[in-house]
Amino acid sequence: MRRLWAAMICGVSVWWLIPGATTAAGHNITSILENKPELSSFSSYLTETNLTAEINRREGITVLAVDNAAMEALAGGGNRTLESIKDVLLLHVLVDYIDGADNETGRGAVAVPTLCQGTSTNLGSDGFVNVVRAPQAGGGESVAFLPVNVVNPTSLEPLPAFVESVEKVPNSISVIQISHFLTLPHK
Repeated sequence: MRRLWAAMICGVSVWWLIPGATTAAGHNITSILENKPELSSFSSYLTETNLTAEINRREGITVLAVDNAAMEALAGGGNRTLESIKDVLLLHVLVDYIDGADNETGRGAVAVPTLCQGTSTNLGSDGFVNVVRAPQAGGGESVAFLPVNVVNPTSLEPLPAFVESVEKVPNSISVIQISHFLTLPHK
């Protein structure tokens, strides 16, 4: 019995040492993004800004990922500080589970809180993202993600719109690729 107990403790201890092991929330954002090379810069910046741990510990969240070109534009060729990039990335983590393009927003907007809430970047109501249905250039509509201070989605170019669902674990984590990064008000 003692050996069995010792083996179980060793097994659990070794599990914690395995890189990429799932977290208490049951997901690992780095592992989710590693199969998408076009999102590698986004993943790297999540790691550099220490946001991966915050994402991995939470349940019921949505991560709005952008491709490498958008991250390069956000970084401004190295002209932005890591802290200012982190402030923008906080806006890309919604503290609610959104199921990609299947999300039914009706004709209005659904305001969703982000990780900006409860941090030094707390922007009050500006730290929310509106999930809306917006007209597409070629006709039709798509799901778009807008800072809450944007009143008219057509005034925002380029429009941060749904591209594809990267990963969905119902009620745990949804990772959605969007076409452009969200911008912080007054930044």
